[in-house]
Amino acid sequence: MDSVAGLQSALTTAAANGQGDTINVVAGTYALTMPLTATVSDNLSVVVVGSWNPGCSVRNAGATVLDGQQQTAVLDIRAQGSSAPGLGIAYLNVTRGYQDAAGSHAGAGAALYTAGPVNVENCSFYANHHDGSFAGGLYAYSGPGSVLTVRNNVFLDNVAAGVGAAYLTANGGPAHVHGNTVVFNQLTGTSVVGGILAAGPGTYELANNLFWQNTGGDLFNSAGLGSGSLALYNNDIGPVLGAAASAGSGNFSRDPQFAAGLLNLRLRSSSPLVNAGDNAPAGGIGDYDVTGARRLQGAGVDIGAYESDVLFFHGFELP
Repeated sequence: MDSVAGLQSALTTAAANGQGDTINVVAGTYALTMPLTATVSDNLSVVVVGSWNPGCSVRNAGATVLDGQQQTAVLDIRAQGSSAPGLGIAYLNVTRGYQDAAGSHAGAGAALYTAGPVNVENCSFYANHHDGSFAGGLYAYSGPGSVLTVRNNVFLDNVAAGVGAAYLTANGGPAHVHGNTVVFNQLTGTSVVGGILAAGPGTYELANNLFWQNTGGDLFNSAGLGSGSLALYNNDIGPVLGAAASAGSGNFSRDPQFAAGLLNLRLRSSSPLVNAGDNAPAGGIGDYDVTGARRLQGAGVDIGAYESDVLFFHGFELP
């Protein structure tokens, strides 16, 4: 797909065509005046993947930017009723989404809601704003026993009265939240958190995440207040709000030492986060970092969404 109209048409078709669909989106900027939406009624998977060249024969051709222009929510894919299709997005730059407090979209940036599995990988959520109690960047809801994966993404400068970066709900299944960079997100209300909310009765494992300078806190563990659990391994993170983690090791809170340059969230070679991650968290580290470069370039995986020791950077970048 290479146009807003084409992408919306593909989503509408995929929602009810009786087959699983992967929608490939050509690199470029897609300026939105209304949200891209799909309500999946055929109980079959819908996945949207960006960073394709014209013709969609080669991926890693540059950034696919979905721009809400500070006037509309960006992307909303949900299952109809209790159906359980797998939903996923990858290699999308979701930016400048806006949702007022009375609106129906739970994520100003992106929202994925299903009774099945959800997979969000190698995306960037940047400068999205929700005036209500839901999420500025990402809202993701997975069904009973299904896997929720949020891996190798960047959450930067997202703002909400409820949850700045990502509102995650895992309903009884495992949740793998690994290798994300969650920085400079903001909570404007009195609750819940500027960074990530982990909710629902799921089994959360968070590994190799970089949390830094999130107003209103880095992580709120709501799952642990109920029948869920949350474990933390090798994260750069501040104090956890809500319930304490049920297990974990290798966590610390240190200056990540970002490389020089505006909005440059790569790590300096001297950063304490280089090679400091867990190489084998539940669900795995993923094959690629947020730029499309191979993970595990050195002796260990780096903490955060960017892998160091890469000679050539290309593909997915922040604007």
